[in-house]
Amino acid sequence: MAGNTASIWAAIAASFSALSSFLLMLVHRRNLLESSRPELILTNWDRKQLILGESSCDVISFKAIRNVGKGAALNITINHMHFYDTPITVSMPTIMIPIIGAGDNHEIVGEITISWKNIKKVGEYKHLYLNVNILCWDARNIHHETIYRFLVKEPSSRRMSTEIIAPGVTSLHRFTTSRPLWIYKILNKKGKYPNNIEIGMN
Repeated sequence: MAGNTASIWAAIAASFSALSSFLLMLVHRRNLLESSRPELILTNWDRKQLILGESSCDVISFKAIRNVGKGAALNITINHMHFYDTPITVSMPTIMIPIIGAGDNHEIVGEITISWKNIKKVGEYKHLYLNVNILCWDARNIHHETIYRFLVKEPSSRRMSTEIIAPGVTSLHRFTTSRPLWIYKILNKKGKYPNNIEIGMN
């Protein structure tokens, strides 16, 4: 009887030891991934009006991108997500940067052009929801996608907000999704590969 009890306690101790080792491995893996994870921030925002003949457009710009993460960002792509209308309401040239090291600040010219004459008025004023995407890889073949979500109000209806980054431009939220390379390879084989992702790492 005593022998059986000892065997049971030994099995329990072995199980807890294995669980402890597994949890410790997860912590080390997370720390390893965090050590190479980039974190990209768009800075130096501004807004101005552009006169084109008898019409005018709004130009919302950002002039720098900073990597505040611990790892380098590779194959960076910056673009905007918006449902294209006819006529076009929003346009932004895609920006591509080979690498931004940890702690580095990179000067860029990012301009989002808004044609308010093509946007319908909702309620008291015209407004527009806009997403700006930042896509990149890190040194461990992890793909990161950061999405900025903005509320932009027409110049004649600007209202103050605690999250304003430029006149009439409110930052609603910013979030990042990270996925390893092997997930995209599986999606690619199944024909479900995202069109805005390029496998640039091996």
